[in-house]
Amino acid sequence: MNKTNRRELDNNIMNAETLPLLCAYHDFNLADFYNTPNQNKTAYTCIKALNHLLIINSCMNPIRRILTLLIFILVAIVPISAQLSLLPDTSITDVGGKAEVNIRVKNFKNLTGMQFSLNWNPAILKYDTVTNFNLPGLSADMIGADPDTLAAGKIGLLWTSFQPLGNMMSDGSTMLTFVFDVIGKKGESTLVQIGDSPVFSEAYDTTGADVGVNKGIGKVSIKFPVNNVELYSTDGAYKLFNPDPNPFVNNTKISWEMPETGTAAIIISDLTGKQVFQHKSIFTKGKNFITLDRNNLPAPGNYVITMKSNNTTLSRKLIFIK
Repeated sequence: MNKTNRRELDNNIMNAETLPLLCAYHDFNLADFYNTPNQNKTAYTCIKALNHLLIINSCMNPIRRILTLLIFILVAIVPISAQLSLLPDTSITDVGGKAEVNIRVKNFKNLTGMQFSLNWNPAILKYDTVTNFNLPGLSADMIGADPDTLAAGKIGLLWTSFQPLGNMMSDGSTMLTFVFDVIGKKGESTLVQIGDSPVFSEAYDTTGADVGVNKGIGKVSIKFPVNNVELYSTDGAYKLFNPDPNPFVNNTKISWEMPETGTAAIIISDLTGKQVFQHKSIFTKGKNFITLDRNNLPAPGNYVITMKSNNTTLSRKLIFIK
């Protein structure tokens, strides 16, 4: 059923004069309504329920008419909760180093076949190899490492299993790891995302039905190298060290040094000067630190760390990336 036909049927549902047409609606293959990569069992069950209502000769009954409409709406908006999710990692790496991108899974249940593409910016990452195969039967032979597609920042994977009960992996586990050479410059980054080129992303379960694929997005960022001059800012015996790591994805350690025990405040502000985080307490003489979590900041971006103690103020830049 194409989109034009579906739109006409939607209009018929909303038109009381043509509502009897619904009595013949069951003659269509209603599974076509969700014959897309996003098909799932919940949607299919709703479609079958709608079909059952339409088969019985009661379309003019007001209560059944309302039920029919409600189920049709439910089918149209039902969330795709049963999708297989392929989730590339987000990471920070060094200039000239290696970047490892783990592909993690969610809802990997009873699958017997799968294919997907991975896309990235070839000016920043150069494909090296694939390792860490944790899916039974998956091997390097199933990776389409064609020179032309690799040069465009694309690679495809095609996996088929012959286990009759299908394969299962726990949520969050790593299916495999793509390894890249980092050829970009400091401060650059690239999205690493599941896509549909060079191969369409889809999966199949033990019944042969399509399972939709949630195409996750990761990111690889190249951090600025830290030299001796950038290690800390200082005022006499007070030092505020460079956050580690910086930029950061999940959390970072903020360290400072004090010549004596006393009160210190660590303040995080955005570039407009608005304070978004503060930790104030009594700290001991010497080196101290706190851990800043991504949830402590409102959004990815550039921030300023300020350490205040005994009329001394020191600042450092902080970068939070998604």
